[in-house]
Amino acid sequence: MWLRINAICHAKRRCRSAMALISMLLLPVMQIPVLAQPLRVEIIRNPEYKDVRYCVSQDDCRLCWETYETQTNAGVVKSRTDCRLSLEAQSPGLKALLEEIVAADSGRPAVHTLFWGRLVPDVPQDDMQMAKRLVLAAFRSSGWDRKKGRPRSGGDNPFVRDLANGAVIYEELRALFASTGRRIHVSGVEKVLVMPAGQLPFYDELAAQGVGRGDRLPFDALVWFTIEAQKK
Repeated sequence: MWLRINAICHAKRRCRSAMALISMLLLPVMQIPVLAQPLRVEIIRNPEYKDVRYCVSQDDCRLCWETYETQTNAGVVKSRTDCRLSLEAQSPGLKALLEEIVAADSGRPAVHTLFWGRLVPDVPQDDMQMAKRLVLAAFRSSGWDRKKGRPRSGGDNPFVRDLANGAVIYEELRALFASTGRRIHVSGVEKVLVMPAGQLPFYDELAAQGVGRGDRLPFDALVWFTIEAQKK
């Protein structure tokens, strides 16, 4: 139940979200790397909690996506990974998971939501590329007050949601779902964290883009994606 999202927006906010989504869909889609050997997906069922975990081992990584057999969370996928590779490098493994989950969906509600979790978890799950892109997008946005560390209008959650979609900070995931005839966009954001850029572990990369140490910028949040079939 905690994974369900109720999206209630004002007219202006819906308009901004729609424009961001249109811009996102017009961008070219990156290619997913192809591995020499196919990856084997392990399926682990947990009858007690009515969930199914799909896992794959790639290099030194353990990539897992979890689905649910309860009515409340049917069609929801939760990412659980232990991997410090970039999202691009993880793409073959994630594609194997997605294809296995889609194949198992016959007769059940289609996958409609991906709960990614935090962009910067306590134990890193990738190279934090999405977090870096979010910081830079906020730095370049006229709608974000770098001194106060908040949007010039509206709340943190809807602002970061629209910012993430406008900048397509999840390009690798977009390419992944496009390869199976689906598209995604950020539909929910919670618990946005803001910090002076100089305190972030990847500040050197930000400084090269002109970000100041004292610029207060969003770098982390809980993120949900909505998954939809591509229109023909």
